[in-house]
This record gives sequence, structure tokens and C-alpha cells, in this order.
Amino acid sequence: MIGSDFTCPEAVSVAVLGAGSLGSMYGALLARAGCRVTLIGRDNAHAASVKADGLILERVGDEQNPVTVKNIRVVTELRAAEAPDLLILLVKSYHTAAALAGCAGDIPPACRVLSLQNGLGNLEAMAEFVPRQRLLAGVCYIGASLRGPGRVRYTGPAPTLLGSPFAATFTAPGAMPDDSGEAISSEQLANLCALFRAAGIPCTPSQDILAEIWTKMLLNASLNPLAALTRLNNLGVTAAPESQAIMAALLDEIVLVARAKGIALKVDDPLSHVRRMGELSGANQASMLQDVLAGRPTEIMSMNGAVAREGAALGLPTPLNAAVANLIRLLEKSYLPAVPGS
Repeated sequence: MIGSDFTCPEAVSVAVLGAGSLGSMYGALLARAGCRVTLIGRDNAHAASVKADGLILERVGDEQNPVTVKNIRVVTELRAAEAPDLLILLVKSYHTAAALAGCAGDIPPACRVLSLQNGLGNLEAMAEFVPRQRLLAGVCYIGASLRGPGRVRYTGPAPTLLGSPFAATFTAPGAMPDDSGEAISSEQLANLCALFRAAGIPCTPSQDILAEIWTKMLLNASLNPLAALTRLNNLGVTAAPESQAIMAALLDEIVLVARAKGIALKVDDPLSHVRRMGELSGANQASMLQDVLAGRPTEIMSMNGAVAREGAALGLPTPLNAAVANLIRLLEKSYLPAVPGS
């Protein structure tokens, strides 16, 4: 067996590349379960606060009882972390290639590399730097936000699904040769999911993680951009009568592309699914809305932009996804510095 068997939390070293809200939350919960956790991120006020006082976790609905997690290291480079058994990627999708290019040489040969990121294209970018047998993909439905330096609020238990894209049909032009290690065993994957559950993260293995990623895209490419454009919370977007026809049309295009790619989506009624997820997450702000409010670039090109690209490659029309992607890019132009030549 190659790599950790993930049976003993205290024996598992975890590095989280991307110390934002979700990265900090996953890192803190795994550290509470006993894993040796290192967050890798920018040298900023959040990092300084975690180093000095630990990371404060508060759950929606239980904000009066926050938990402080102090057994977390914070560094700016992977080479400064303990050699990880598991490297979790939670950088923004547009930073995936650059983040791995800067640290690929420091990833141990037996380390599993797990993307818990939103959107499409992350695995293809990862496969340029890490042999695909060592890649894992995950889909998470937990919402989180930074409430200030060293403080994260999250929505509480929500599903996380983990799987190996190597077990499914997965091709990536320019991918590294498959000569370094072996795909994760079903036993190792089950143990890793059990480790997440021990940390308070509901987690199950998936035999078709690519289908789960596309199923999450139903939510990402309908709720996220509409929230960013309207500044409404999740329930406000998904419950509004004005949004129903727009969401339905976006979802129809995503289903069309997914079916053409042979992806078996995990829901029968996409619009009802998105509306239900909006009810469950309630007052939570979508990640794209958080990016807009903070003046950051969004992940629109790995969401609606990616659906439009995939559709174009297949000769399928995706006009509304393309239009929404352009609307968000125009919104970004209103607050991001101009890029020469753009």
C-alpha cells in the first residue's frame, strides 16, 4: 500500500494549501480530531492571529459558544510544513496551477493531493504537476466565512464526498505520466472519510466523483452568480420568483452539457435541488458574493464560463451561461484594477 492508511488521526499529517475560510475550517476541524495540521497561506492578519491565539470556530446558530483550536501551524510555503500525508487544495480555482507550480517539488511521493475546490478544471490543472493516481477530488456543501482575523463561522454539518478521479474516465492534456505511486485503495478512501467524520465533517466515499462535481455545478452556476449580481443571501436568491426562470434556463444548459459528456447527474430535478440547498443554507452568503463584497476576483470562469467552454467544445448552445459569465466579468471590472491589454 502506498501512502497513509488514514486510520490513526495522530499519525496523519495534513497540509491545507489555501488558508481562507474553508481551508481554515477544514484545518481546524481536522486538528481538533488529532491530525497534525499546517495551514499554508499568505502572511496576513489572519495568519498572524492564528499563530498568536489559535483559530476561533463558530457555528451558525451557536455563535455564543465558539471553539478555539490552537494546535495548528501556519506557514507561507509547503517546504516549511511537516511532510504531509494529505495535501488539501482550497485556493481559488484561478490560482490552482500557480499554487502547485510553486510547490510541486515539495510534495512527498506518497502524499495524496485532494481538491475541495469549486468549479471545473481544477483536476486538469493539478494533473500537470501531480501524477493523477495521487489525485483525489472532493465536493463539499459546507459554507464558511471569515468573521475577522483568526475567526471563521461555518454552517455546521453538511455533506462532503471524496473520490478518486483516476477510478473514472479522466483525461487531462499535458498530465504527468502515471508512473509515481498507485491510486488510492477503497479501504484507504473509506478510512479517510472516517477520519473526516471523526472531525465532525459528514463524509462519504464516492465511486463517481466527477458526477458529484458536475452535480455541485448545478448549485455553483445558478446560485453563485445570481447572488453576486443581486447581493442577496442564498435563500433570498433561490426563493425569489424573479430568479426561477433564470435558474431553470441556466440549469437546462448545464444538464445538456453534462449529458453530452456522459455525466450521470445525481439529482432528477435540478431546480428543486437548488431551491432546497438555498433553504438549507439560508442566510449564508454564496462564495462569489463574498468575493465581490471583498473586492476579489471571482471563480466565474470555472463555473458558468467553464460550462460555456465545455458546451462550445461539444457544439452545444449555452447562451445564458455565457451571458452570466460576461455579466460577472463586467462586474469585476467595476472594482478590480485594470489589466494592461485586457
